[in-house]
Amino acid sequence: MSTTITDERTALSDRAVATLRTATPTLWGLLVTALLGVLAGRLPDELYATVERVLDSDVLLLLVVTLVVTAWYWLWRRLEDHVPLWLVRLVLGSARTPSYAPVTADGTAVITSVAAGAGYEVAEVSDAKTEVADLLGTDYGGYDDPPRVDSIEAADRIVERLIATGWRPTG
Repeated sequence: MSTTITDERTALSDRAVATLRTATPTLWGLLVTALLGVLAGRLPDELYATVERVLDSDVLLLLVVTLVVTAWYWLWRRLEDHVPLWLVRLVLGSARTPSYAPVTADGTAVITSVAAGAGYEVAEVSDAKTEVADLLGTDYGGYDDPPRVDSIEAADRIVERLIATGWRPTG
């Protein structure tokens, strides 16, 4: 397979990729189910009667569609590394799988990076610094009287030191 270079301006977001990779197999599942309904007329009479009962029942029809969609997705996920990218896009909606942030057992997102653009910091770090500054407040100042640093600067130093030792803020 060839390597594709994606321009950041035209790249799909993880949300868009996830939506495509959900909707496309669903549409294929509906199409395959409809095709099975059309082909049912060519089955032997006894088998056709069974298929007709299934297709006439809303609950059973939904079950069949769900099973076809699941089988479609499972099959193509197994084949996706062995077929051309255009085919993967056709059958799954995107050749890229979305990436999801890791979560803890209770569903809390795990922050794996506190990197931000130059001159900025991620919201979790900024919030942590604000909380530390609020705790320091005027009661503690910069730990001495008169304080040599204000509470905001002290909070910045404390949180930066925590980050350097491996601490990561949580939401």
